[in-house]
Amino acid sequence: MRLPAISRALLLLASGAVSCARATPTPAPSAASGGDCCLDDGRRIAERHRVAAISTRRFTHAQLWGALEPVTRSPAVRVTPIGQSINGRPLRAITVGSGPTTVLLWSQMHGDESTATMSLADILTWFTSTGERDALRDLLTSRLTMVLVPMLNPDGAELFQRENALGVDVNRDARRLATPEARALKALRDSIQPAFAFNLHDQNARTLGGRDGNQVGIAILAPAADAEKTYGPVRATARLVAARMRDVLEREIPGRIAKYDDTFNPRAFGDLIQQWGSSAVLIESGALPGDPEKQRLRRVNVIAILTALQAIATGGYRAADPATYESLPTNDRAAVDLLVMGGSVVLPGKEPMRVDVAMNYEDALRGGTLRVREVGDLSAVAALDTIDASGLFLHPAPSMLTGEGNGRWLRINAPAQLALRRGREETSTLVREVVGTTRPRPTPETRSTMFGMIGKITALPGQRDALAAILTQGASTMPGCLSYIVSRDLANVDVLWVSEVWESEASHKASLALPSVREAIAKGRPLIASFETSARLEPVGGHGLVPTR
Repeated sequence: MRLPAISRALLLLASGAVSCARATPTPAPSAASGGDCCLDDGRRIAERHRVAAISTRRFTHAQLWGALEPVTRSPAVRVTPIGQSINGRPLRAITVGSGPTTVLLWSQMHGDESTATMSLADILTWFTSTGERDALRDLLTSRLTMVLVPMLNPDGAELFQRENALGVDVNRDARRLATPEARALKALRDSIQPAFAFNLHDQNARTLGGRDGNQVGIAILAPAADAEKTYGPVRATARLVAARMRDVLEREIPGRIAKYDDTFNPRAFGDLIQQWGSSAVLIESGALPGDPEKQRLRRVNVIAILTALQAIATGGYRAADPATYESLPTNDRAAVDLLVMGGSVVLPGKEPMRVDVAMNYEDALRGGTLRVREVGDLSAVAALDTIDASGLFLHPAPSMLTGEGNGRWLRINAPAQLALRRGREETSTLVREVVGTTRPRPTPETRSTMFGMIGKITALPGQRDALAAILTQGASTMPGCLSYIVSRDLANVDVLWVSEVWESEASHKASLALPSVREAIAKGRPLIASFETSARLEPVGGHGLVPTR
């Protein structure tokens, strides 16, 4: 059946409707032949084999190994005790595959850095799944021996803190080996002598990278093995693997990949493992807009790790261009959550004074109370969100002030309760409020660049549920997609409503070029009778939306 004539806007809506919810592709035949690891392979594995029992950043050692219990019973893996934590929790390594090249991967050396732990759990579930042939899995298990330590610091994970139970940073104990966790990792490394090693971490969610100042989703590094940062054969190999990862990740989170600082640290495991002869790659998970529990970054890590493993298994990393790695923007600029620029603060008994006010949420990812961090000339400070208060007056609530009488001033760490007005008088026109328990809501003066669409799709009779299943498959996993909702119309059994919000219109347009999106569009179109209503929108805020920079 031919579809009726449809406007370009409705075509874009139809494309966008399935762009957040891609069809699940089959494994790419190129994976086993030495070609690129298909990006869709990583997406498929992350979506199909996601361990549902772990869905937030904070979980305990017991919860992790409870979720991995089906994995540990599989004949496809070998579970090996490698030591105990300070508080007696068992440290375990899981070995997969029997190939000639050994790869070591460890995560959550810092107890509050759990993104890659979730990803390793998903990958292990995929490795141990049965019932279907998988070319990529066969390739990896036949050519590699992969040793995974999914939680090196369980005591820190219990408290969700960086350090172990003694307050020691395990990643600064590679030389002295005073902690049992560090000794366990070093002994494991020495016993298996891996050719490659992957050091999996989380970094400050407020980190920006490069001239464009994007919030960094993933930072990668081939760590230096000496203070001179020389590139011997071991580090040069790590750089090629990192370059291969960058090639693929740029298609998943474009503009949000950076290079971590490569200053040599003689106490850090990544640096010393490089020095000891294993080609080491560091992966640091930062943050993505609208991803407070790092579930999108969980998926990105799956893609990154599988890309690296495939490149090692096939030797494909040897064809990578070192410039791809060296040209990465620098991961070196810390931001604040909100910066109010150019306004004049009104304080009791004083003339209004021009100041900028920087504020941070208590949790960089989940929000919470917004507190004052710094006051003054902050023109050189980077921010995730900025309010241009030029020509406006900042009226702080009394709770934001310290001191007495006419000697009061803005109190550092005070919860934000700030009114932006047209004049110095309390009765002057209110332009905007910045309140400490809410995220900033853009006004016409500080409009966001988010892009939204909403539309009505009528399915062929009896096909609405089948169409909805296609549209919702893989929802919320598309890069740049902040919100995606498919709803049944209660008044019409054939009608669906689709609403979506993107970081930008460019993010939406970029999604339309992906082969998997086109495949999903082709799959859904035969079930569509008509497109009747659509609208292009500019979201400005509201519950559940996190405005982007």
